[in-house]
Amino acid sequence: MNGPRSVLTAKDLGLRPGWPPLSFSVEPGDRVAVLGPAGGGKTSLLQALAHAEPPRGCVQRAVETVLAELPRIPPLATPQGLTQKVRGSKPSPSALAEALTALGLWAVRKTPISRLSPSQRVAAQLLPFLALPPGVLLVDGLLEELDPWAARNTLELIDRLCADGMALVAATRQPRFAEAWDGCVVIAANGPVYVGAIAPLRDRLREIRALVTRDEQRAARALMEPFQVRVEQRDGYTWLIAPAGQETAARLITEGYGEVEAVAVRNPSLLDALLDLLPSP
Repeated sequence: MNGPRSVLTAKDLGLRPGWPPLSFSVEPGDRVAVLGPAGGGKTSLLQALAHAEPPRGCVQRAVETVLAELPRIPPLATPQGLTQKVRGSKPSPSALAEALTALGLWAVRKTPISRLSPSQRVAAQLLPFLALPPGVLLVDGLLEELDPWAARNTLELIDRLCADGMALVAATRQPRFAEAWDGCVVIAANGPVYVGAIAPLRDRLREIRALVTRDEQRAARALMEPFQVRVEQRDGYTWLIAPAGQETAARLITEGYGEVEAVAVRNPSLLDALLDLLPSP
């Protein structure tokens, strides 16, 4: 994001009155997540990126930029013929087969869309844009509506398309989708709160978390407090929260107290970083 080869640039976007302006750019191959609470403005941002006239500010599009949505189509239209109807061109047979397979639509490629299941109709909505990818694909909350197996294969296909130069900007309620992506825009109730790469956002949460499977709170405190480990009680467990680099201290509890069966240590996730960044409702 924010590089010299931008294919999509937003400058001083004002999505809602009183919000600070939002600026960022997208380069070829970038995968950018738009994250935040429901009703927080994710859809407004994608619409501003897709349409010619945002409410305030400007959007510069160096390549074809499309929002994954279907126009009104005949009720008997099938997934197999959908790409040409929507995109105006016919994809290569191999690209169409790859997209149909990834989206879980191969077996129903000749079935009218009106007869598909809800998740299959969502897949059909993505199909024309994955079979014949634009320069920048905007996706508004569709990835989490796919069946789990289709979601996994679709994300793998998106990764391959982005490796070939397509850029993705996707609003999603599932931060786990974006763990390995390149950047994110985080929008809270009062406006954008983070724009940039995902790794620095995760690194801001400099804590290592350990879950003690047998609760011996006094013993945990006695051993951990000298190592600057914060102890919290949640859901019947003792959580040990240590600054980065002190996770070894958390492991010592398994040697110091026989009442503890194990300590599970994990690094902060993108979801942890978001929960730390977004204000509590």
